[in-house]
Amino acid sequence: MRPSDFVKKYHHLTVRTRVGGELTVQANKYFMKGTEGLKKAEEIQAKKAKDELRQTAVKQLASAGLQVSLDDSVVRRIFDGKGSPGDIATLIEAAISVEAIADDSYTVQKFCDDYIGVDCSGFVDAYFRTENRGSVGKLRGHRKEATQIQAQDVLYWYDFDKETKKLAKKPDVGKVGHVAVVDSPPVSTGEGLGVMTVCESRGGGIGVSTNLYTIREVLKDDDDH
Repeated sequence: MRPSDFVKKYHHLTVRTRVGGELTVQANKYFMKGTEGLKKAEEIQAKKAKDELRQTAVKQLASAGLQVSLDDSVVRRIFDGKGSPGDIATLIEAAISVEAIADDSYTVQKFCDDYIGVDCSGFVDAYFRTENRGSVGKLRGHRKEATQIQAQDVLYWYDFDKETKKLAKKPDVGKVGHVAVVDSPPVSTGEGLGVMTVCESRGGGIGVSTNLYTIREVLKDDDDH
């Protein structure tokens, strides 16, 4: 499956109802658990309060779902912002089956809007997990030239020193600023080193999406990564 097709599954999530019908909702919002990156006390407090409300809502739904043997790992992934479209649909369908949530489009969509979201590594992890290729933390290797970039390559956002024009030393995966996956390799457009399509989940109201990136130049650090 192409990453862009995986993106579409979040935008068109199909959920089965109790009477055998289907609902289609969107579960494509960005969500990152915790307060990392926030500096103002009021922002941190507001984020903690929002996380607590979200945790309560998901656990209530999960409690209902567990009555029909819902795997607890599914609940943890969704709460941590790592849920795949299949995980999210499974949780909602389990709750619908025991009437913990109404099986109408408005109710299910509101729940998704209020409590369901995916962070950047969660999206990439979910994609490779669905493709049976492990997690993003197990993917290693690097490209030295733009022409080497391939579909399904993982992109890591490293720190960049503007004065030395070098990338920071290779950080742990958990400390990377952002992560995404290539949908299609760079195509020459006469601008930079090419334009490629990239799939990701990011903040700023963007959420799970497929976007165009222009490669301006290839930067190397002392370790040539």
